[in-house]
Formats: sequence, C-alpha cells, structure tokens
Amino acid sequence: MLTINLSRIRNLPIENKDDCLLDIPNSINQEEKLNVSDFYNQDDLYKGALNLYKEFIDQIVSQKNILSYNINGLPIYWLSDTGSKHPIYHWGKDFFLLLTLLKYSSETIQEEYRQLTLILPNELLCFENSIRKLLVKYKYDISVQILFLAPIQSKTNFKSILKSSISVIKSILLYRNNKVYIKANSNNYYLINSLKNKLDYNGQYLELKKIFTLENKVLSIIPVLEWRLQHSPAPETPQEFIDKKPNIIEILNTLFQLLNLSYKIKRTKFKEIKIDGIDFTLNFLKEDLLATLQNKSDLVFLHVWLDNFFKTQNASFLYSDEFYPYGKTISSAVNHSQNHKAYSYGIQHGNFSEVHTVYMITDKEIDAGLPLPNKFIVWGNYYKEMFKQNNSLNNDYILPLGNPKYINSGEKVDHKKGSITIKNILWCLTTLDCFVAEWTIIKHSVTLPNIKLTIRLHPGGHVKAENLLEVLKDAEYNISREKNLIDDFRMADLILTSAHSTVFLDALITKNKVVRLITNRWVGSNNIQSNYIFNVKDSEELHHLFLKLENMTNDKEYKDDFIEINNNKWRKFVNKND
Repeated sequence: MLTINLSRIRNLPIENKDDCLLDIPNSINQEEKLNVSDFYNQDDLYKGALNLYKEFIDQIVSQKNILSYNINGLPIYWLSDTGSKHPIYHWGKDFFLLLTLLKYSSETIQEEYRQLTLILPNELLCFENSIRKLLVKYKYDISVQILFLAPIQSKTNFKSILKSSISVIKSILLYRNNKVYIKANSNNYYLINSLKNKLDYNGQYLELKKIFTLENKVLSIIPVLEWRLQHSPAPETPQEFIDKKPNIIEILNTLFQLLNLSYKIKRTKFKEIKIDGIDFTLNFLKEDLLATLQNKSDLVFLHVWLDNFFKTQNASFLYSDEFYPYGKTISSAVNHSQNHKAYSYGIQHGNFSEVHTVYMITDKEIDAGLPLPNKFIVWGNYYKEMFKQNNSLNNDYILPLGNPKYINSGEKVDHKKGSITIKNILWCLTTLDCFVAEWTIIKHSVTLPNIKLTIRLHPGGHVKAENLLEVLKDAEYNISREKNLIDDFRMADLILTSAHSTVFLDALITKNKVVRLITNRWVGSNNIQSNYIFNVKDSEELHHLFLKLENMTNDKEYKDDFIEINNNKWRKFVNKND
C-alpha cells in the first residue's frame, strides 16, 4: 500500500505506519521514504505542477470580487497565504505537485500498489469530490482513501478578529515620543520591520549603508513595525515617520472597514475554477481571508500609517521581502499615496529558484493589481532572467546590482591547494523539513569514525536543539557557536547545506567546496555549475562525491558571472538616486 502525505503532520496514522510513504512536505520523521523521482522524471513533474499552479492563481485573480475586498486601498487577498504562494507555508505548490504526480504516474502507481491513501491538510476538505473526479479522469481503479489531517487550528471568527485588531490599536495608541526625535530629512531610507530583526539589520541594512557611506551619501533607517514591540520609538526612528501615525478617526475608520469586510467575506460565494478540466470550489479562501484579517491586522493599520508618511516624502525607499505580505503592504502604500516623488526599491534578500513560488509572478497577477515596488534589485543577471520567466515586465524593471554583502566582502578563506582529505564537515541547516530529509542523505557519510561533524543552526531558529536529539539520536556532532559564518568555513574541509540556501553562494564567493542537498526543494532546471558547487540528491551520490573529492584539485578559479560582485553598478545607483 502507498501513502502520499501532503499535510504537515509529524506522524502517520497507525493504520498507515507500514505503508510505503511519499512525504511531499517532509514533515514525518521516518527512515525509509520514497521520492517523487521514484515515480516520474522530477523535472517534468515540477514543471507540470508549476504550470498548473500558475493557471490556478490566474483564475483566482481574474475574479474581481476577490480583489474588491480592500481596506483603505489595500486588497486583503495579496496579504493572504494563497496570495503569497509561499512554497513551504502554503499548500499550493505541494498540492499541484501531487496532482501532477497522480496524473503522470497513474500506471506506475497502480502496477505497484493495491491501495492508495492521500493525506491532505484540513483546509482542502472542500476539494474531496473534485479530487475523486480527477482520479476517475486519470483512470484509477485501485482503492483510494482520502484523509484530511492537520495540527489543530481554531477557526477564525468575528470575536478573534476584533481581539486582534484591538491589540494592534493599543500598540499604536501607546506608541508615543516622550522627547523630540531627529528629523532625518533623508533622500534614502531603508525600511525594516524592527531593529531587533538582526538578520535584516546586519545582513542587509548595514551592508547597504557601507555602500552609501563610500559615496558620501546617507542611508537612514525606519523600523516601521517597532510599535508592535515597544511603546517608545528607537533613537534611530525619524520624527517625520512618528508624526504620521494614524489619528483616532483613521483608526476607527480602519477598524470599521476591517470588521465590515469580515462580515462580507463570511457571506461570499466564490465562483468555481477549473483544474485540469474539473470544477474546484474556492471555499477554502473564506478561512484564508478571514485569517488574514486576524493575523495580519497590523499590516492593515501600517498601510494607513505609511500612506500618510509617503504623501509627504521626496525620497527613495529600499526594503526586503517585497513580494511577501510585509513588502506588498509597503509597495501598496507607496502606490496609494500617489506621490511620484516617493520611489520604492525591493531588494532580493535570499536565493530563489523556479520552485520558490513567491517569486512566480504572472502577468495576470500584475494586471490584477499585485502591489509591486517601482523597481526590483537582484544579485545578478542569473536571478534577473529567473524572475522574468513568468511575466513580461520591462527589462529595466529588474536591476542586477548585486548582493551588498558580497559587494562589500573582503573576507577570504585560505583553501588548500591540490586534493583534500575530508575530515571536518560543516552542515548548515535551514528548515525542519529539510533537516529531516537531509539526514537520510548524509548520515552514512558523516558518521564514519574519521569524520568530525559540526552543525550550524539557522539564525531564524527553524531547527532547535531538541529536534537534533529527536532525529540524530546517538550520532556524534558539535553545534557551532561561531557568530560569523566565515569563521565556521575556516574550520571545514567540506560544507553541506540545503539546495535552496544562500550558504552555497557564501561558500562560492570564499572559494570553499559546498554540497547542495536536494530534497523536496527542486533546484530547478537552471542548475548553477561551478568547480566549487556539487548537487546531491541521495546517499549514493554523496558517497561517490566523497571519493571523487579526494582526487580533485582545489585550485581552479570561479569565473561564472551569475552574481554581480563588482561595486560599479551600486555606485552608479547610489549617486543617481541621491
């Protein structure tokens, strides 16, 4: 029997514990699992899934009533999980991968198994009848059981939305300046949610500030959501931003719109859409939109605040997460202010590939009013071409200026000449699901007596010490305490990391050999080739790579220009925008 899991459960139901398992989100800690490539060509599966996903999203944004649900000009859909299309935190990418696999592998599955169990998240319960119709279309004759399981979540209601909104309003009212703060009067601002966001502050703002300072320019910072964490502004917060917080009339008006909108959404009937010729309901959107009103009400009020602020500004505004709810709120406020002297620049903050569906922006979404920054700054031409694959935005919309961190980097790691002996391995973790899947690939190679394994936890805290104990059990390892990633590189003969992580770029820039571990995150068809980067998807490939590396020289230069490391483009940008 075969079980395909799409929900983020940690354990299989008892009746399915002996089944062969394809765990698409890699949420279940189990020794033996199947991979999508065991059923069909992985590239073809993902390409088919992404095309189906784009058609799905395009049909949703074509329904004008969905995008008409707005508060002060901010359409709530764009802040929702469905509107954000995150490949991990939303079911969309995995669901369409499942449908594509069921279609392409119908014969293979039925030849190997007598019964199929599909485990789906609870929010897809409304899809059950349509999924069964698709299975008939795909000629499934075997027994198919569909289970809907997920961690327990309470449904959103009027009371919970009101409670969340009141909490936000209290934060705004209590946020006040007890002294006169500086007036930045800057031509350039970096917008950050909070100064306590060290990943964004250190990794983006301080690196950008170095570039501006070299050109004798000033880059000021505005922590636009600090009022959710503290009652007094930080010393860096400019007075002109503080002064534009919503007044009591704007607050009450926004609250009324928010509560009124929740009432409308509850009573809405959405039109059906088609997936591979079968009608699917959009009833799941009700809970998604209502949960957005509850969980992102701070962004709704921030939009009013920023709108007030941008109307008075003659400056450039730079920010990360431009296609996430936070960034889309900023972009919408700039556009809604109708002040052409306020100009916005989104800045790439991490590696992305074809499967990072947040960046899968289609023309239909753009035409429907997706809030975009005025320009999008990326790390190089490789990412520019990647982003343009799904839309027809003007060529000059995307600026391949480079990653400020790499532009400024003067740190070099002494790497050994000639062949290397692998003794010290650095494993840089990302998310929990990748950690679980990667361990099955590397455990036989990194637990040998002559290997010292050091684990570097992700700064976002996605994997915790207790997760290590649960998964690695009795394996020997050390947890890195180094603050600087480069210091860990200096001690490593080889670096292992998730295929989607930016760690491989850090290793590439510093000329360290790095293995990208491919699990449920398809790396796309545009694989990056280099003498320092190796892609591995199973334990056998890793074993052969270790043998290969023992006889591979380490003195070839990296010459690929897919990321920009020259500062000329940034210098021109800074001087042009002052």
